[in-house]
Amino acid sequence: MKFNDGIISNNLIIFRNGRALADVSCGFSIVSPALQNAPLSFLAQLEAEERVFLQNLAPTERLQLRWWQDGDFSEPLKSYYEDTERFADSEWSRHQRNAKFVFNTELQEDGRLRSERVSLFLLKKNVELGRADKDQMASLETVGNSFQLHERSLRDMVKRLGGESARLSNSELFEESYRHFNPLAKPPSSDFFEKSLRPESSVLENCLDGDLVSVSGQPHCFYNSGCFHGYLALSAPPLNTFSGLIAQLTSLSERKFALVVNIEALDVAKEIEKAESSVTKLRRAARSHPKATMLQQIEKAEQRVRRLTSREQFPMKVQVLIHVWAESAEELQHKLASLRVGCQLMQGAKAYEVALPTMNRNLHLAAMPGASFRDDSFWLKVGDHNVANLLPFVGDSADSLKGAHALYHGWQGNLVGVKIFKGEPGHESPQLATTTGKAGGGKSAFLVDALTQTAPHIDFGVIIDEGNSHGAFLEVNSNRASRTFTVDVNGGESLNYLSTGGLPLSPFHLTDVVSIARCMAGERQDEDANNRRHAVLGRVFHEFYRSWFERWKANHPKKMVELIQALAAIRCYQRLFKKDEALAESWSDFKEWQKSEPEEIGLDSEDSRIQLKKLSENPDDPELVFIAYAFMEREEYPVHSDFHDFLEEYEKWAERDRDEVTALVTLLEPWRADRGTRGRLFDGHSTIDFSAKYVHIELGRMQDADPTLKALVSRVVSGTIRNEIMRRSRAEKKLLIIEELGAFLTIKGGKELVQDMYQRMRKHNTWVCSVIQQISSLPLDLARSVVGNCRQAYLFRQKEERDLEALQKAFDLPDSIVELMKQFPEPSKERGAPFILWEDLGGKTRATPCFNHVSPEMLYVAGTSGTHFETRKQRLATYESAFKGVLEETAKLMEE
Repeated sequence: MKFNDGIISNNLIIFRNGRALADVSCGFSIVSPALQNAPLSFLAQLEAEERVFLQNLAPTERLQLRWWQDGDFSEPLKSYYEDTERFADSEWSRHQRNAKFVFNTELQEDGRLRSERVSLFLLKKNVELGRADKDQMASLETVGNSFQLHERSLRDMVKRLGGESARLSNSELFEESYRHFNPLAKPPSSDFFEKSLRPESSVLENCLDGDLVSVSGQPHCFYNSGCFHGYLALSAPPLNTFSGLIAQLTSLSERKFALVVNIEALDVAKEIEKAESSVTKLRRAARSHPKATMLQQIEKAEQRVRRLTSREQFPMKVQVLIHVWAESAEELQHKLASLRVGCQLMQGAKAYEVALPTMNRNLHLAAMPGASFRDDSFWLKVGDHNVANLLPFVGDSADSLKGAHALYHGWQGNLVGVKIFKGEPGHESPQLATTTGKAGGGKSAFLVDALTQTAPHIDFGVIIDEGNSHGAFLEVNSNRASRTFTVDVNGGESLNYLSTGGLPLSPFHLTDVVSIARCMAGERQDEDANNRRHAVLGRVFHEFYRSWFERWKANHPKKMVELIQALAAIRCYQRLFKKDEALAESWSDFKEWQKSEPEEIGLDSEDSRIQLKKLSENPDDPELVFIAYAFMEREEYPVHSDFHDFLEEYEKWAERDRDEVTALVTLLEPWRADRGTRGRLFDGHSTIDFSAKYVHIELGRMQDADPTLKALVSRVVSGTIRNEIMRRSRAEKKLLIIEELGAFLTIKGGKELVQDMYQRMRKHNTWVCSVIQQISSLPLDLARSVVGNCRQAYLFRQKEERDLEALQKAFDLPDSIVELMKQFPEPSKERGAPFILWEDLGGKTRATPCFNHVSPEMLYVAGTSGTHFETRKQRLATYESAFKGVLEETAKLMEE
């Protein structure tokens, strides 16, 4: 057959057959779970799905499945190391990231890391394009659209198998072809394939570096592009096939080889006719020479007729090629011999080592991506079920490794990257997440590892803990610079619920303080009475904040000019950017803008002069009161006893609802530090230190507290965190961890607070990750809210069937992934803890089986068992440096 070179255009490869006809090929990338150790249910589903897809192949079409594997993760590992050197700001994070880099580099050098890639090409033969250029362009668009049905069918099939599929673009088609002809070449840059494709040139002109040169004395190979190439071809199919059979070949330890499977459908009617003719001839021959072997052949031929006529089997032709490359002819010969033995492991399949240079070259062209050229050698006539079992339908994605913040091991021996912020630099958005799994499944070690790996990419973080799971991490990561804020009514800490945290006063602040005061006073049985109390508190707090402002203004008369200028400026800013939102919502953006573009809203602008004049004429503008609270220092904010003093005075001159005010005076008094029984927890200036990179808030001592106290703590803590996050620039990458979400939800109002965190924090560039043991324990509306806002989930071992069902429903997990989760082993030091990384990729989802393999130091820091926890605390206290203490104590344990 004559070889036709192709061109890449319109996301297609076009092989012209004269002026008006062409063979047109379309390519698709495939990511699918590993076949090794896959559940039987997945393998059965895989075979069924593949057979349905194959049965839709028309006689005028050819299918090509390409699989290749390598273990070169040099670029993503180098990028990971460079990020560590540039951004790591703690000894702990730098040490652990470098340890992970070294560990994975050693695995790569030992050949224990592998990367599998799968692509599928569909070729339509003799497509009419027309003769005129205008007709050809229109025809190409029509042909391109004709592949959409196959694209949807493939995408849906792969999704049901727990993977994903996407159509290949021009640059990706070029990359497939380039890697086929230059398997050892490393692109000099990440955008090489986008920039280097010459659309006017053919595929060979773009990809082939010189001739395919015969090697003297080495008939089994040819030389091109800096390496030796050779081919094996399947000359006899396996005696028996089963789903997952091909994994016996793809899981071999050999590297640098590819499988190419070319498939054509045969005409069913013609094959039935041939099979019936064969039966007739065999029967005639058996009458004259009856032999046992002849009878067996008749039975086999009759069985084929039955299968074909009943559509139990569809006839197909398949060509299985194994492309091998090496840097020397001797190495190539060794690999060919090893792979030939590997083929025999597939139920006796026979592989022929091609020893003619011309045939090797022909097969090389027949194996090129989407090839129109067909070599007539080594085509086997088999059923569709046999073909399905020969398809290496398994591959991983390298996309996740680009700019990854954290690295994990995939089940296929590959590396998987996690990014907690995604998008173009400067425009990243947080990928909100949740982590779930039974106790002992590895969640704690995973979170500490994730916090350690992502630390260089985080500017500020808050961890709401219960049980001090993260105390050791924060101690060693900051070398004791981070202080744990332990919420305890009998302790010396304070949470000032009346503080705005450096933000202007806003309606949602007023709503918060009213809710907190209502909680302090207690709920009433009568709903109307509760509504009345709510209204009274709202009115009183409004008056109180106004009164406190007047008092502060009297003590800071010079500040008024600054307030008026600031309010005039932010109003100009809001109009300039059409921001119809509260001052507090715009405050951090405004402050950043004011730093970068001061002249845009300077005092000399016309708009500013107009605003300044209005405010000077109206010093009672309510927003002056609001913005004043953004200029107060920590000690200048009112505290609970200040409000209670005001309430006592308010009671004397209140003209309405005096009975309610009197009741509030009595009910709120116990929360005062000087007169009450609740200590200073809610009556004092906040003692949370927000100057450190990570803030650790420990709620463990609230487990036995009464419901009212728990509800107050949850509201005040969440409000304080919200204020700090909103105060900071949106350009800062922030993090919020909510440990043991289930316990948090037992607090009255906890559900609403969690919903608010997930829905509000995304706008302020905050990665939120909650932890829960059983997602089935979440109220339905909250589960929808959390899952609906999540872009990632880390799913560890589950004990109960109902929890797996809840996860499957919440994240639309395929059956194969659920079956795999049922077989998750216990975490081990050798492989780590198994988990599923679920990602919402915008319009599609991906579920990737992973292992979290951590260092001995990480296990030491992440351990939460009682004995280990106390021993670690005592021993680390003896070291001046917590980081060095961890290294030395871990070394001692490893020597024992």
